[in-house]
Amino acid sequence: MEFKVDFNALPKSRVRYYGGAVLLVGSLLLLIYSIKTFEIFYIVYSLFLSAMSFVHMYEGKGKSTTSLFGKRFLYIDEEKIEFKPQIFEESTVVYWDDIESVDFKTTKIIISTKNKQNVEIDYAKLSYEIVQRLKEVLRAIEKKKHLSEPSL
Repeated sequence: MEFKVDFNALPKSRVRYYGGAVLLVGSLLLLIYSIKTFEIFYIVYSLFLSAMSFVHMYEGKGKSTTSLFGKRFLYIDEEKIEFKPQIFEESTVVYWDDIESVDFKTTKIIISTKNKQNVEIDYAKLSYEIVQRLKEVLRAIEKKKHLSEPSL
């Protein structure tokens, strides 16, 4: 059983994509005008609008601009749990052989290891469907690995 959540994923949006395209056309027209009249402020402003339009078009395709800097994810399989909630942090890896218990709390999951360390997975900002699927996968693997009964 495998479970993946990409925290950088965005829903695709045609409105945002085409809004970015319209903004790009407008900024290019402004750039052409400002180059003809050689107004430095409008040249810089149109370049800023062009960059902003590319961001809107990129995110309209369902890709987050934060994904250009790094990944944020939760990955669970039969061997390990890997969790990386922030872009510039190291990912936390816990192997199922090292897990003593898994406790389900209201907004987080606390994983206790055999060497008395606790790993917390905060799911307060995830959608209800993803949280339920996460709990289902954790319960199934926990039963398969014969760990203590889940506390839910």
